[in-house]
Amino acid sequence: MNTLTVPRIWIWNPTLYSLSALVALRLASPATATLSFALLGAYALLGRRQAIHALLFSWLFLMLNPAIAPTPPATTVMRYLVLLCAAASVLLRSPFIRNSLRMSRLFAMTMVLGIFIVLHSILISPEPTISVLKGVAWTLAIMTSLAAWEGLTPESRNRTANEIFLVLLLIAFTSLLLLPAPVSYMPGKSLFRGVLGHSQALGPTLAVLAAWTSALLLQRASWPRIVILTIIVPLIFLTGARTALLAAILGLALGVVFTPALSRQRLLEAAPALKSRSILLLSIVSLLLASIWMEAITSNVSSFLNKGRQADSVLEAYEESRGDLINVMLANIRERPMFGIGFGIASDPNAMEVERFAGIPVSAAIEKGVTPIAILEELGIVGSSLIALWGWYLVVSGARGGLAPLACLSTILALNLGESSLFSSGGMGMLSIVMIGWIVSSARSGRHQRGAT
Repeated sequence: MNTLTVPRIWIWNPTLYSLSALVALRLASPATATLSFALLGAYALLGRRQAIHALLFSWLFLMLNPAIAPTPPATTVMRYLVLLCAAASVLLRSPFIRNSLRMSRLFAMTMVLGIFIVLHSILISPEPTISVLKGVAWTLAIMTSLAAWEGLTPESRNRTANEIFLVLLLIAFTSLLLLPAPVSYMPGKSLFRGVLGHSQALGPTLAVLAAWTSALLLQRASWPRIVILTIIVPLIFLTGARTALLAAILGLALGVVFTPALSRQRLLEAAPALKSRSILLLSIVSLLLASIWMEAITSNVSSFLNKGRQADSVLEAYEESRGDLINVMLANIRERPMFGIGFGIASDPNAMEVERFAGIPVSAAIEKGVTPIAILEELGIVGSSLIALWGWYLVVSGARGGLAPLACLSTILALNLGESSLFSSGGMGMLSIVMIGWIVSSARSGRHQRGAT
């Protein structure tokens, strides 16, 4: 099997210094925080890799813990500035500029889906301006990510994936260092949020990293990867993000099961480390330790999954935490099954809080717990059918990329069974968008071992 050596990130790498300087500006003061977004947009114009970096760091800058990073004014507007700069950077280097009409199937499907969402928003949504803005922002972000990753050489693609892995790893280790600090916990709660603004942001981030690391471990066993996992998993427990832990486990399991089936590989080709002595030894030691501390482990896991509620099962705990959101969405689906209530619209539109800039709506945060139900509520049967087709092709692409891409994709999809973010360009949605670009490009590269080392 052909593989590529992932380039190391050396200490004299100019990219490292540039991004570190932007992070320092983001942390220094509200004024420099605003400047960091503006410079991040300028940085995105330098190339495809830089555009991917800019999308990733716009997510990070937006999600940072407000107790350690000042909140700049007009954050949403600055986020859109970075997105527009990244899109312009990729477009200027696109084959379309050279009169080439070639495009990947998923890219074409994404474009069609985006057009449908915009038209649907104009015709159906009770708040068309908000729906159109959300639809255009998501479409622009996902198409930018797909095109940017697709335009990279195999070596540059692997290097960029390695850099993203490093950023997620730094988030985990920096959060670990902040473990004793009160600012690293949710106000008035014991839930751990680390360097990010919410425990429900850190948990999913660590879940993606855990699935990615586990998949790489199954591809090539190494003790550094085992050490990383022994740090990440306890941190997920501390966040209290049940969906995150379950998503990481489910994502890896689905990756192991479906990669051979969808990529026409044997299991030991997709995960050769399964026959490694290190993995066998680790499994034996883990089982022995689990048997010794079974009672304590069972008690702690049960408490974590139930979050202190008097629930008899995980499903009952899920119903207790998400049931009200789901019931309201189901009522809307029964009322408007074919075309839904509008893209990005809250189940109760009157309760939606709209953020405005110069009188223009730029953001409207909503809370919906289950993405498939949310999409059916917002776009109806017609729109959901289009998204199902798009999603299936995405899954097949992930499998063709190998175990690590499919495990990451499966984790992202599983996370959306608890927090709806897949079709948002803000919040956790941007991390998913950047990862999806890598996942799809891994498939089209024709190589099966991708990721960071």
